[in-house]
Amino acid sequence: MLKTIHEAMQQGSQPSAISLELGVVNGEVVQAIRTSDSNTARMIKFRLRNDFEGAKLTNLPDNAFAQQDAKELHSADVILKNDLYSIKRWRELLTEADPVSGLFSALATNQYSRFFGHFALSLSPVDSKQLERQRRCFEKLQSPFFRNRRRASSWFEKGSRSQSLLARIATWPFGLLAPSLKFEEPSMNVASSRHHERETDVQSGSNKLSGSCFYSRMKVSIYGTQDEPELAQSLIQQVYSPLAQFNSPRNGQFKLSRKPTSLKRRFFLLDCSEVASIYHPPVHTTERQSSSRMRQLEPPINLPLAKDHDDLFLLGKTAYHDQQHVFGLHDQDASLHGFVVGSSGSGKTTLLKTAIASLIKRGVGFTLVDFHGDFAREVRAMIPRNQKHNLVDFDATDEDPIAFNPLACSDKNRWPVIADSVLAAMKNLFGNSWGPRLEQILLNALSACIAAGDTTLMDVRRMLEQEPLRTKILSRVDDPIVREFWLTTFAGWSKSYRQEAIQSVINKLDGLLSPKLRAMLCQTKPSFNFRQAFDTGNFIVVNLARGEVGQTAASALGSLVLSSIQNAALSRANFAEKERLLHYVFLDEVQIYANPHALTSLLSEARKFRIAVWSATQTFSSVDQDILPIIIGNSANLVSFKINHQDATIVASILCNQVMPSELEALPRFYSFCRLICDSEVQKTFSLKTIRKS
Repeated sequence: MLKTIHEAMQQGSQPSAISLELGVVNGEVVQAIRTSDSNTARMIKFRLRNDFEGAKLTNLPDNAFAQQDAKELHSADVILKNDLYSIKRWRELLTEADPVSGLFSALATNQYSRFFGHFALSLSPVDSKQLERQRRCFEKLQSPFFRNRRRASSWFEKGSRSQSLLARIATWPFGLLAPSLKFEEPSMNVASSRHHERETDVQSGSNKLSGSCFYSRMKVSIYGTQDEPELAQSLIQQVYSPLAQFNSPRNGQFKLSRKPTSLKRRFFLLDCSEVASIYHPPVHTTERQSSSRMRQLEPPINLPLAKDHDDLFLLGKTAYHDQQHVFGLHDQDASLHGFVVGSSGSGKTTLLKTAIASLIKRGVGFTLVDFHGDFAREVRAMIPRNQKHNLVDFDATDEDPIAFNPLACSDKNRWPVIADSVLAAMKNLFGNSWGPRLEQILLNALSACIAAGDTTLMDVRRMLEQEPLRTKILSRVDDPIVREFWLTTFAGWSKSYRQEAIQSVINKLDGLLSPKLRAMLCQTKPSFNFRQAFDTGNFIVVNLARGEVGQTAASALGSLVLSSIQNAALSRANFAEKERLLHYVFLDEVQIYANPHALTSLLSEARKFRIAVWSATQTFSSVDQDILPIIIGNSANLVSFKINHQDATIVASILCNQVMPSELEALPRFYSFCRLICDSEVQKTFSLKTIRKS
């Protein structure tokens, strides 16, 4: 492509020039090609669309990289020493990281948010006459006369390559002292033309000067609103650092020049392969120069767009060339569950936040369970004042938290289900030290307390140690099996055996009843009921911030919450389907829940009770491998942000190999590939961009 551009730029009375740039626009790192010639611009667009399938092309204003009131504060030129020789090219970097990705990272991870970095590589074509002059100079420099006289060699090179006729005339006599060494034209054989590590220094320069070359200038600039020289210079160094990978010890070497240099010295020679190595769409390895960083896939024709519907479960924007339309799913399709996977910071939370914002606007009930805290606080702040009455603020970090009693249940038929679900939550939490005797004691204690009513998990603990309380609780229990265990089996054990048996149960309960959770779990009258919240369309925001609550306590409470959601969903069986109000459940970081039984039951059965579950995780390996197939199999909608290679292989197969694993690994932040259900049919995979501001 660069050779075509080189030819096009030389057409006309005056050759045009282009600038290949990298910078930050609206918080995202973008690549731009700047040119003032309309014909060159049309040709470049045509070649980009053909060579990089799915590339997104957008016209940017001249000041696109000047953020708001920012101005250029600092800049530095990058010069190339020994530019008649070649730098390392893409074939020599196969085992190294892509330098363009390094430039992207340096610009994207700028910790100084008040500064914006900018990289520019300006190119103007070298015509055949000028290139022949450079080649003759190079050939004479290889003679013994100049090889043994470094100072004379440097002086001759500057003079003979100068644009000044007088300078070239002045060096002409010295050129007569050094006969030119002729070199054969480089073979088109791959071994000689691409494997530059096998070339001699002389051959590399000869090859370079035999093709299409550009006069090049490289500049790193820092934009900002206030001048802080030390921080700005540090960012300049970060942007420049990836270019050091191209340096060849005995040949071309990039140097960062912060000192003012003459305009002539700023320009150096680069051939097409060198330019392509420095500037191209980032790829997983530089070997695949024809692959763009993200292939933009066309959305399905019947995808519901926000401009046409006001009752959608919103997800984001389509990302297909210039077509960026806000879209979503109808509830009948979104209720078939969804699974979102992506590494930390890739955009999962942003997508879920967009969906929740659309539900709040429509007044559709939802439950969010967040283990970090920030997500829950942001969602809580999104709820307008006129809908605050619908909010159930389940904040485990609050000093005066909401009352949550997982044992509270007025439906006698569901008592065994409640006992089993709480037992399953604790079993998965303490599975490494679990036995049949412990399970027998705990199940009967839970069953007795649930049947007695007005009891909490603290009463379960006290019941084991205090015989008077045990007698009082059993007086309100009718279940003959539970009574027989306590009055016959347990009572028949010796005192020392009973003490030993209950101690392990007490240890597990103490692990659950941490000081932070007692105020919430040890109130007999709960502040709300999940079933009632589902039926009235409440917004339930559960904040289980592990950093404040503690990892074990947060995981345990999350499992109990999940069990309560599962029980509330299944209890809707006594309602006619048309009377069941749709309720969404969002489970961020689904791998943390220590209750796979409740999760699998929720995914497998909740849909028929009008409960839609959207779960998210960072990696498949962190999810219990017994329930991962159930999550994937029951989630009809799949959204994949940037993921690791192992997960990318799995997701690519789920997407019927419509995208490659390498594409899933290289997704930019806030971009994803998704497979969704529209009109009850599975659609082809397409590209999604999240909405940064919900």
